[in-house]
Amino acid sequence: MEKLLKTPEWLEKGIVSAGMYEGLMFLRRRGSCPGLNCARVDDDEAFRSGFTEKFADQLAADGINLLILNFLKGFGMEAERDEQELTRQMIKYCHYRGIYIGAYIGETLFRETFFKEKPEAIDWICRKSDGSPVYYANSQTFRYRACRNNTDWQDYIISAVKKAVKEFKVDWIHFDNFFWSVPPGDCHCRVCREMFRSFLQKKFDKNELKRRFGFNCIDNVTPPESYGNYNVKDPIVQEWLLFRCHSLTEAFKRFSRTVHELNPACATELNCHSNSLTASAGLYGVDHSEILRYSHAFWDERAPLPKLLADNTAITRIRSYKLAEARNQKAMIYTTLQSWHENPEAYDNGLFLGEALTFGNSFLGAVNFVFYADEWQLPEKVKKYIKFFRKRPALFCRENGFPVVHIYRGTDSLLLDYSYSDYTTAAVEQTLVQGHVPYSLLLHNEIPEFHGRNILVLAGQSCLSSAVYSKILDYAEHGGKLLIIGECGKYDNWRRAYRRTLRYAIEQMNIPSAVCIEHVPGKDEPDDIIIDDWNWRTDELRLPANHREIIETVKKIYNAPFPVAVDAPEYILTEPVSTGDGISIHVLNYKKATEDNIEIKIADEVSLMPEKVQVFIPGTAKDAIVPESGKHSWRIFFKCSATYMCLFWKKARKRL
Repeated sequence: MEKLLKTPEWLEKGIVSAGMYEGLMFLRRRGSCPGLNCARVDDDEAFRSGFTEKFADQLAADGINLLILNFLKGFGMEAERDEQELTRQMIKYCHYRGIYIGAYIGETLFRETFFKEKPEAIDWICRKSDGSPVYYANSQTFRYRACRNNTDWQDYIISAVKKAVKEFKVDWIHFDNFFWSVPPGDCHCRVCREMFRSFLQKKFDKNELKRRFGFNCIDNVTPPESYGNYNVKDPIVQEWLLFRCHSLTEAFKRFSRTVHELNPACATELNCHSNSLTASAGLYGVDHSEILRYSHAFWDERAPLPKLLADNTAITRIRSYKLAEARNQKAMIYTTLQSWHENPEAYDNGLFLGEALTFGNSFLGAVNFVFYADEWQLPEKVKKYIKFFRKRPALFCRENGFPVVHIYRGTDSLLLDYSYSDYTTAAVEQTLVQGHVPYSLLLHNEIPEFHGRNILVLAGQSCLSSAVYSKILDYAEHGGKLLIIGECGKYDNWRRAYRRTLRYAIEQMNIPSAVCIEHVPGKDEPDDIIIDDWNWRTDELRLPANHREIIETVKKIYNAPFPVAVDAPEYILTEPVSTGDGISIHVLNYKKATEDNIEIKIADEVSLMPEKVQVFIPGTAKDAIVPESGKHSWRIFFKCSATYMCLFWKKARKRL
């Protein structure tokens, strides 16, 4: 397994980001856009005001220390030279004020200017099966998507990256829209067809090809024109989905390595969405378990807006943050309600920011996005949170958590049985979050070999390779605690049925520490799950009807007090993390105007100082709670009257 990138030291200092991603050239070419302010495209002075010392002073005063600016949208390096010079000027002003700079690198080609600069780039376009171009959107047919497999396009992007890193001295590279188009907008260009056949030839010999497809001559194999959005059975489609993931990772790996070789302190980030409730593997060709080995952060523009539903389901971004944690990443998410959103009174910016404080690992995300400097405005509540964050960054730097559960998310299930597998896993994650059970994610093939106290959970992981299937059986046979929920290991990684499902095999072993729960109610049958363009509406996710049964089963299997045990309502979420010299216990209240009693027990093994627990609430004077001593633990009682609060318990020797 290839080693993950080392995180640049500056990224751990507590980062608050903002962006001016769009150049004036693009705003003018795009024209009006619903919800976005595009009525001022003739106001050069207003646009240039965003590249001044005055605006840099404003950003610094508001606590911003990472600003992402446009560098290459897709008009061409020559066409965008004037706006790049504005970026160069702003970099100087920002670096002087301690603000790091990110460079936006796009992946689309603008017809009117790019092909004049690079006529050969007509061969870099993504093509549908009929040869027609793939557009960025039907509303922007002047903007073509580039084929990420085309090495000439990759070389061009690398030339832009070299200029940004070496000449402009940027600190961060943002690779936008790093995913494939939605089927049937797959790329069927000559390069992709040839690479797909080469991929198959390298993967299989002639006997294996015949076993896989029924024939061993692949000269006429072409990318599939269309395919269903779940239960993928066609072997050519299966391999095509794997190829898309593999080739996208290889392209990004090349970009990331270039940045690292130029300047190891320059961070790489890609806009690839999250892996939960977005069908990223099958729809977009993004295998997060692999591609995130070569980045320091990822954008999740599809992260839901945090709120509480009527049935007490908390809509959160926690699953995105957990994915980031699994790959030692920073999750770049909008952490304020942007101006184009409707119904702002339904949302609380404190929840946006509180989730980032809790799970962001010293990264507050993107707090604003503007087109013109005179539109820059941060609500006082947002400023209060930023000031709180910047004042005490050590509270939010996660060394490690206290997971009781490790949830497995395998790429095979996400690709081949997405609708059932992803919904079931997400529903169980939601159950653990609202049931105060700390958990971590295990990504593809990461079955632990340890047989300690923590519980391995597989929820709806219907497709498992024979190697993973065997590892899980071995894990259970040697005393590992295991919870199987729903149909797991029903198929192999080619979606061929096993003689016995993993659940059946586990039940036959009759091991007390291995338990099976039949299913997650609510979406019982895979064929009942309808996905528009393979995307969930996040409000469809609910706490399953048997969520309390799942929590009680976890506690029964664990068979010991949690290191950090919480007694609180389901709409109050908590996360304990080690922060170096102590433990930060973050508390989020998704229900407005409540003041609920909460009890937290800390086991003696955690080794904490019992004198007092500091209480931090943004904009409020620091308070303290005196803990009570129990038989083998310390406990605290308090009321949660704020949207977000942090309890800090200092580490010390174990009690004598």
